Amino acid sequence: MKAKEPKFIVLEKYDITGHCIYSNNKTYMLAWDLSENSLVLLKNKEPVVNFSNLLLVSNGDVSDNGIAIIAGVKNREDKESEILVFNEKGIMLFSRHVKARIYNVGISTDGSFVAFQTFNSMISEEDDNKLFIADIKKQEILSRFHCPLNWADCYQFFDNKIRLFFGRKSIDYSFYGECLENKKIPEEKENPFDVFYDLEEKYSIISEKSKKTDIEDFYQKYLQLSKEKMTPYTYGCIFRRLGELSLYLGDKNNALTYFEKATELYPGIGVKKKILSLKNELG
Repeated sequence: MKAKEPKFIVLEKYDITGHCIYSNNKTYMLAWDLSENSLVLLKNKEPVVNFSNLLLVSNGDVSDNGIAIIAGVKNREDKESEILVFNEKGIMLFSRHVKARIYNVGISTDGSFVAFQTFNSMISEEDDNKLFIADIKKQEILSRFHCPLNWADCYQFFDNKIRLFFGRKSIDYSFYGECLENKKIPEEKENPFDVFYDLEEKYSIISEKSKKTDIEDFYQKYLQLSKEKMTPYTYGCIFRRLGELSLYLGDKNNALTYFEKATELYPGIGVKKKILSLKNELG
């Protein structure tokens, strides 16, 4: 079952102006008001559940047996969202708060499993840009993971897996967040700036007294970074480090070349005295 697209509606009889989503069998309709915090679940066009002052609903879905899921916030400034799952008797079956906004939701045809995605959390890296899958009967979140393909357009549930759709592409995951089609996942290249900052944080442990293998390890990592697309200042820092590491390895000629390159890339990198000293030593 794919998550449905909301349709704009007007239900004057129930004083609801907002959006609606139908179950696949067209038996149930979930409608909500974006301004009055009201929500109605209808069965064969007759209301069976009517909530008011609940949430500012942002998205919802309803299964063929009348179990519905909604996502919303208490007010428009909230940085947390809440997921609520209820049946046609108005009984809440499941609820969870997440420290992020919710992008879309989906529910399996039988109402046993739900999925929802988060985005743009300003307060929780753990909840940001994740896909959540929950088992309603067990009352638990089965998985929370990031898909490298980013936000899915919709979902389709099977007995033991969920299919995520990205335009014409799709990829299957288990309910526990295991990718079942790893060949479809593009290789994620590590951000070179993240690598650079990580190296800089650890660089203080390196000195001329360090093990040669440790110095060479740092040297190779900075050398690899020098081939990436970076800013002039970052390049200057990288070549300065290469010069310093070359000195620790006893290669003064190499060190001079790197220091001169660092100064050429970023004149204020702070190695001009070392360049003069090395030139005097090397004649």
